[in-house]
Amino acid sequence: MNALFPFGFPWPTAMYLTLFVITAAIYMVFMQYVLAGSTVLLVGYLAPGARRRLEKKPSSSARSGLGLIMNVVRDWLPAILGLAITAGIAPLLFLQILYKREFYTANLLLFNRFMLLLPALIVAYFMLYLIKSHTLAARPAIFLGLVTLVAFACFFYTAWAWTENHVLSLHEDAWRNQYVSRAFIYRNAEIWPRLGYWITASFATLAVAVAWQLHWGRRLHDPADLDLATRRLRALALVGLATSATEAWLWQLWLDESARGPVLSILALPYGLLALTGMAVQVAGWLPVQTATNLTTRRLALISTGAIVTILCALVVREARRMGAIDITVLYDTHRHAAQVGGMGVFIAFFAINAAVITACVLSVERALRPLK
Repeated sequence: MNALFPFGFPWPTAMYLTLFVITAAIYMVFMQYVLAGSTVLLVGYLAPGARRRLEKKPSSSARSGLGLIMNVVRDWLPAILGLAITAGIAPLLFLQILYKREFYTANLLLFNRFMLLLPALIVAYFMLYLIKSHTLAARPAIFLGLVTLVAFACFFYTAWAWTENHVLSLHEDAWRNQYVSRAFIYRNAEIWPRLGYWITASFATLAVAVAWQLHWGRRLHDPADLDLATRRLRALALVGLATSATEAWLWQLWLDESARGPVLSILALPYGLLALTGMAVQVAGWLPVQTATNLTTRRLALISTGAIVTILCALVVREARRMGAIDITVLYDTHRHAAQVGGMGVFIAFFAINAAVITACVLSVERALRPLK
């Protein structure tokens, strides 16, 4: 661990670590949209005046920009959830290759509750389509709020369960007691600041994603609504960046010396500083924004770059924390044997094909939403 990530490792280990971080970052973008998006819908539906905000043409007194954001998020959430579930397959496969013993042990120790993830996601998926139904739209907003609450609870449970599983996999000394006690929940002080970071960071990701959606479809919306929605997104992003930075600070405070060592070493410290730089770029990009016209393509590209750098670097820091608890050197042979098994070429080929198809779909939608000449 005396070299910058992923250098200093044998090439099979470095390859799997790199692919894991890249694929996990792709998954994280979709996951954060879902988590923050469901939170925004929950707050919007339960807050006073929800019905007026959701009207197609709300009165000037009811305009806040939140209704426009909610409509966009509501329409896209089912599709984004599908992308999140699909994108989560690749990092999960690399995770099993990298840390098979620790990953499966944590799964087995939390088996009863961890198996609830699948039905929770099924219920959440159905709730997202129910939110879009015409039948529910005709009812009072409180019904939409209750349905959204169920979806949010499922997403929060999923995030908590994965975080709990991850933290348990890092504490081998707790495995025996977890098994003997038959405890339903694993309690550790590191879980909540770690979970808090990814939840609060998701709001900044949602803000830039929705900003792109509104930017591409700006000819379909009232300019006044776009300006109000833009200011809401700005506030959402800045609050998310501030709170996630605080959560990251709290998280490292909870770490003991042995766990904090790799995080503050040459292995990950430059990435931690880059993550902070990415946050600063996002803040600098959002601060001058007052109207929708301020969110130019160039500014959105700058903010998006900062967001991507933040996510990638935060994932590297997370891996450094894992290496503080797991001796990865004993896994080198396992990684080498895995690399000798065929299939990597097929994975890369289909990864490239799927990336090209998704990019083509996004560009097709963007062209369809361009302002008419």
